[in-house]
Amino acid sequence: GEGGYNSEDGGYGSGDEGYHSSDGGYHSGDGNNTFPGSEYNATIDLSEPVAVLNLGDPDELAEFSEEFSAIYFQYFDVNESGDFGPGDPWLISIEEGTGVLENAVVDMDGLVFAGDFVAYWEQVLDVSTEDENWSEADYDATAEGISSLYADYPFLHDLISEDGNQTVDGNSTQHTSDGNATTEGSDQVQYLLAIAETGDFELQAVGSVLLTASLLHDGDDSDTVTGFVISEFLFDGESENEELAHVPSTSIDAEGNFSISFTPSLFGATYYYRAYAENAAGISYGASKRFVSEHAEDTLPAAENGESSEDDDPWAGAVVGEGGWLDIGWFGAILPFENGWIYHHDLGWLFAMPDGQNGVWLWHADRGWLWTKQGLWPYLYQVETAEWIYFLGSSDGELHFYNYSTSQVE
Repeated sequence: GEGGYNSEDGGYGSGDEGYHSSDGGYHSGDGNNTFPGSEYNATIDLSEPVAVLNLGDPDELAEFSEEFSAIYFQYFDVNESGDFGPGDPWLISIEEGTGVLENAVVDMDGLVFAGDFVAYWEQVLDVSTEDENWSEADYDATAEGISSLYADYPFLHDLISEDGNQTVDGNSTQHTSDGNATTEGSDQVQYLLAIAETGDFELQAVGSVLLTASLLHDGDDSDTVTGFVISEFLFDGESENEELAHVPSTSIDAEGNFSISFTPSLFGATYYYRAYAENAAGISYGASKRFVSEHAEDTLPAAENGESSEDDDPWAGAVVGEGGWLDIGWFGAILPFENGWIYHHDLGWLFAMPDGQNGVWLWHADRGWLWTKQGLWPYLYQVETAEWIYFLGSSDGELHFYNYSTSQVE
């Protein structure tokens, strides 16, 4: 009919105003349809949130959505469980606005950004809405529709305390719908949530990473503290995972820019980070971003083809055993041959070439060129995929590696 129809899998939303397809494609109602696989110029402004919502209060979401027609709860099934669950990233897309905003997204922290959900998923979460593990369910932007949303996803009620209050410095703080807070027990001084914008990252020497951000507004509180939340896991918005680390910045310049230098503990691993700002009104977060940790360029050998400019011997100090075997203290037992081939007790046949810096290039029939050195083994740099892997051992003739880029055992 004129209002469109909804399928059981949440595939289609409204009619004249446009609809969502179950395969992630977005179709506008003005005739300029965009289908999966075609170019879709979705945009979103992540520089500053237009509002902050306490998602634990359905009435607050309803009030913000009064000038919109449709709401979509969207999530990505990370573990491929077939349904939404803990750890799955999600957001709320509010669409078909008749006021100032046409479309907006609400992230897992209640930050509202003006723009399209497709751009948010791609830019912030690196997820394609055409992926089969991406899903959405649509609701009317009415009190009844939002009530159904909270009934289907009851965890939303738990995103703030039951009474909607937050304790600040021993006083009870009541949050208002605009993100402000008034502190009882004082002279009803009004505080504003600060606004932090997550910036870019820069890979530095010795494997460290420089994270940058800006304080766009301090909430009229000169004691606002800034910093970064860093995690090896995607922020799920439901609980403070024990892996999360709130790292305060040591300084902030006159223009509100701040940064920290962070040294990851894992090589080739994906890390997530976002800026935060905390004052008397509470804590607020910028958009989430990610980076892949790497060694500094000067920690890797200059020649990936295994050619050496010096005669540095990675097997120096080896203990000679029977039959020509060498016991390399840091690498294990090898049987070397004059033509450059070696037989490693665990890895099997390898072609070895020193890198001239006490490291060694190893060619493996299944994995191509690998590089390692004393102090780094059993970490191996895999040239073909530009990934760091970790040798776990062998069993029943099979080699087992942990891939830090995919977080999978191979």
